[in-house]
Amino acid sequence: MSDQFTSGVLLNDEGAWHGKGIVKPGTLPPDEAFRLAGALYEVRKGSLFMGDPAEADDMVPVTDRVALYRPDSGTILGVVSPRYPIYPTSLLLKLAEGIKNEADMNAVVVLAGGKRLAFTSKIHGAEIPILPGDPIAPYLVGWLGFDGTTSLGGAYSTTRIVCWNTMQLAMGQAENGRPDASFRFPHAHGFETDDEAIVYIEQQMDALLAGIDIQRRTFPEVASGYQQMTRMTMNSAEFTQFIREVYGVPETVVIDGETRPVTLEMAMPRKWVALQAAFHGGIGMDINGVAGTLWAGFNAITQVETSMSPRTGRSAVARRLHSTLFGAANNILRIANRLACARLGIADLNQAQTQLVEVA
Repeated sequence: MSDQFTSGVLLNDEGAWHGKGIVKPGTLPPDEAFRLAGALYEVRKGSLFMGDPAEADDMVPVTDRVALYRPDSGTILGVVSPRYPIYPTSLLLKLAEGIKNEADMNAVVVLAGGKRLAFTSKIHGAEIPILPGDPIAPYLVGWLGFDGTTSLGGAYSTTRIVCWNTMQLAMGQAENGRPDASFRFPHAHGFETDDEAIVYIEQQMDALLAGIDIQRRTFPEVASGYQQMTRMTMNSAEFTQFIREVYGVPETVVIDGETRPVTLEMAMPRKWVALQAAFHGGIGMDINGVAGTLWAGFNAITQVETSMSPRTGRSAVARRLHSTLFGAANNILRIANRLACARLGIADLNQAQTQLVEVA
């Protein structure tokens, strides 16, 4: 399992699939949620040296790179250029504070020892039931990274960040989605000091938050598509075919000049077991009207892709197919959504605002 969960608080009595973190009823003010989640830690830059640690006198300083580390734990989070600005965790809190009148805090998580942190806030007045007892809602999610590759960013989405995979999904939307549904501030090197970079970002935040109303207006279109999924039945054989299409598993494969049939058990043994379990008894399948529908099939893929890492099987077939079967989870869900919409004969919801993920 690749949750990489270090600490966090999950609000509104909505825990996470991995069972970790502090779960509380209702919501909390952003500053309290960040504090309970352990998300207000300091990050500093430290010098790097090259050589044999046993020969301290011969260690050579590395001048073009520095380490990002947490002084409270000593954990090294990333290696970056000396001019890489450190965006403090309080900057992400400020973003969450800026929307507290428009959305309620839902989750704050710290991942991989502090390499990344994120929050999820549920936008007021926009929740829509797909079925009675099965609501979805648009969120604003924000994140910040200190691993040298993750910027300060966020997206308007139905993604609820509770683990590393769900954060990857939300980041994928920010990188590939519509400009009015996402935002991103790279760790630009064009500032003389970190403070100058921070001031610049603070000046941009108000404009970003204006997009909340746009998402509130477009969300019913997304929900309508999901509601239609509940009205199309899907049995076990149809689910098997759906999975074959989503993951691009061919009917046969040629190995050493011999054509061999390909089953899902051969191509993706661990994942196929998890997908079947999710389809027949996963999260939300006990809600009346979910089981045995296209909505159940789509949710099964969602559950598995946001809660586990793909693993290579041992067979020759699995090894040959692995590179094509397992793209990013974000891409898998986009494909699943597109194929589900094709079955319904409706427009691809990815064009509107997709990213349904686990809301255990």
